[in-house]
Amino acid sequence: LNSFLLGFDTPLRTNINSQLKTMVQVKRSVSKRRRSLVVPTLAFAVFIFLLVLQGSRLQKLQDAKLQGAKKNDKDPNAIGLVNFSKRIRAGSSITKTTLSSYNGETVTLRSALMPAVGYGTCCRPSAKGEAIYRSTLLYLKNGGRLIDTAMSYGNHAEIGKAIRESGLSRHEIWITSKIDVNRIKGKEALKKTVKAVKDTLRELNVGDYMDLFLIHSQKLGKEETIQIWKGLIDAQKLGIVRAIGVSNFNQREILDLLEATGVMPELNQIQFHPWTTPEWKALVKWQNQNDIATTAYTSLGGSRFHRSKTNTKGWPTILTELASKYSVTEAQVLLRWALLQNVAVIPGATSEEHIRENLNVPKFDLSEKDSMELEKAGAPKAWWDPKRGPVKYLAEEAGKAWEGIHTVHN
Repeated sequence: LNSFLLGFDTPLRTNINSQLKTMVQVKRSVSKRRRSLVVPTLAFAVFIFLLVLQGSRLQKLQDAKLQGAKKNDKDPNAIGLVNFSKRIRAGSSITKTTLSSYNGETVTLRSALMPAVGYGTCCRPSAKGEAIYRSTLLYLKNGGRLIDTAMSYGNHAEIGKAIRESGLSRHEIWITSKIDVNRIKGKEALKKTVKAVKDTLRELNVGDYMDLFLIHSQKLGKEETIQIWKGLIDAQKLGIVRAIGVSNFNQREILDLLEATGVMPELNQIQFHPWTTPEWKALVKWQNQNDIATTAYTSLGGSRFHRSKTNTKGWPTILTELASKYSVTEAQVLLRWALLQNVAVIPGATSEEHIRENLNVPKFDLSEKDSMELEKAGAPKAWWDPKRGPVKYLAEEAGKAWEGIHTVHN
């Protein structure tokens, strides 16, 4: 280069030399910067590679567990099913109801906390019209926050009116309703189910979502019920239902829904009290083990028991003795019996006195001996609906699926 520059005059040669030195300095500076970036760049690349590798391993592990759970789901008591049910969840993560003004006991669903002592709105003369409007308002006034209704009860409008006039926001109240399968049966059950949820929202007129929607009965059989279940899954994905579940289903029927859709019901509402048959009590234990909450109805025998002319003796003697022992009422003993088993209750009442009695159940522990004596006493006379036989749930019904035996309208 120097030999080449000798051919130029001195000023030009000096200028060229100066420019070349500048270029060399710039090149050396850039090279240093590049070298300083090499280590962090390599470290970042290694981090990304390890992250992808770990994700791949976790996915393979989850797939293996899922396959194991699927193999075990034929066995209702398989341990793998417990983990499987925890993983399978449907729809959007609605986090609307906050229960900010509720200080009572709760039951845990997979998607939310639900008040443990609700208000049943079925199967009594005062469950419709002005009477249910006024009693629902009293329930909310006295601190209650869970209202249980259904399409077949025909009281959505009155309940909605009570909620609107309660002074509470929608987010402070939990509302459960149920699909009337008689109105859904036939073709396009899936679409009809989504429409039924939307119709319920219009009838209640208190907001744009339901906290919990249940299939009221399994009596349409396996195939149609699965379509209804798929409809509730779609409603949940649309964000108009927070949690979905069933009512009056046995274990095999619940597992059939899971097998068909991959979605486990969050809750099953069944008749449950000290005189429920052992097979249905076993179902509640199984549900607790598999992240399925339970709501009990007929906890207090229903209005037909308390109105019955044949019910001359009233409560069993042991129940009255236990109420005296724990300084509570007979109704509160029965409600606490269920609550101690992590089961929500939805007793109905019309008077403010009885509403308060049901809401304010003192916290006390029934001893194992007391519980056993209570359960052995047998249901009081007129506890069961005579139109449906001496018992509403026979022991064998816990094992027979989709046969329509345990069809009820609670």
